[in-house]
Amino acid sequence: MNTTIKVLSGFIIGALAGVSAGILMAPYSGDKTRKKIKKEVDKFTENLGHNVEERISHLKEDYNKKVDQLTDMGKKGIDKLKDSAHVN
Repeated sequence: MNTTIKVLSGFIIGALAGVSAGILMAPYSGDKTRKKIKKEVDKFTENLGHNVEERISHLKEDYNKKVDQLTDMGKKGIDKLKDSAHVN
């Protein structure tokens, strides 16, 4: 598994455990606790969505750069073949 994925997974699991422990140990009533849980879950999912979108954006950029590099290499290879065919 990719190191980045391992680190991100560990961070997410740790964050969930910390939030869960903090909420469960809080001296709030059930209603306040449920509202707090909902608020924290909403905040977490919003941050997670943003992080996923950002990572996908970086992956798209990397993919497009690689495609451009391979296209350039292919064009250079074709040009070399054409030049060597004209020489013979």
